[in-house]
Parts: sequence; C-alpha cells; structure tokens
Amino acid sequence: MLGSVNHNIAQLSAAALVVATVTLFRIRSGATAASRRWPLHALAIVIVAGAVGAAYHSASDDGLISHYERVRAVRLNALPQERVPRVDLSEVLRSADDRSATFIDARGTLEFDSGRIDSAVNVPPDLMADQIRARLANVPRDRPLIVYCSRESCETADVLASRLARDGFTNVRVFSGGWEIWVAATRPSSDVSK
Repeated sequence: MLGSVNHNIAQLSAAALVVATVTLFRIRSGATAASRRWPLHALAIVIVAGAVGAAYHSASDDGLISHYERVRAVRLNALPQERVPRVDLSEVLRSADDRSATFIDARGTLEFDSGRIDSAVNVPPDLMADQIRARLANVPRDRPLIVYCSRESCETADVLASRLARDGFTNVRVFSGGWEIWVAATRPSSDVSK
C-alpha cells in the first residue's frame, strides 16, 4: 500500500515539474501580461513543490519526517530513568566465552553487519517498541543481557539498556567500552549470519 502511495507521489512530483517547466517557458516567450505575473507563477510552483515534498516525506517510511519522528520517539520514550550497571572487558570476555549472557548490539544495521560479538542481537536505535519486543521475543526476561554500542562516548547502549530494564528484563548491564574496545582486545567476530 505504502509503495503505491510513494509511486503516486513520485508521479505527481514529475508532473508538477513538467507543468512548472512549461509554465516558465510560456511566461518567458509569451505575452506582456503574463511576463508581469511571473513572480506569482514562480511562487505557486514553489508552494506546489513544497507540498508534494512534504506529502512524500510524511507518507514514506524512508522520508525525513518519518525518520525524525522514529528517532525522536526512541529518545523521548527511552531516556534513562536510572543508571544501568556497567561491566568491564574481562566480564564481557568471560560471558562471551561461556555464553552466559545475550549480547545486544545497539548500533545501526550497517555497523552491525560489518562486525559484531558472536550471536549478538541487533536492536538499532530507530526501532519502535513493538519491533524491539519482536527482536527479543525468544530471550528469557531473567537472562543476563549485555548491551553495547560503538564506543564509550556512545549513549545509545545506556538508552536501550534502561528501556529494556523498564520493559521487564531483570539482568541488564552495559558494556560502556563497546565495539571499539572489543575490537582492540580481540578480533572482530566472523559470525555474520543474519
């Protein structure tokens, strides 16, 4: 459904561009009365183009407005209420070796696909609450979770860990060094299956 809406909006945008081009050509080559009205025609074209662009970005999942609203919703709804406990590299390495914890990668999909801790679950920052629940549906609520993102200065892991704790996961911790420290201490995982 949304794909057909996007296709229709693209067709409308192309038609508006053709009409605008023809109108400007007629104004430049036409009568003197029309040449005095060209600023109004230009303003009308800009308004129509703006409306078409706003409609596209509102209706499209990939539109600027939708993306902004998703990120804003995640940030507003998942602001840390309390500080989630931290783990250091030695505990992360031990948990990875004995598989006693589930690793949650809070980085974006492209970063996740380029390398991750073995068996980590990707929960990028633009997921909505129902999508997060779906990704973690098979993870028991009492299983230890270690959330990480890119580096120590990345706040995404803290935000996600706090949200998971609020959503009922009882043993959530943050590896604040993140992927950067993991890579420095080990080689990146070869586990790139989806």
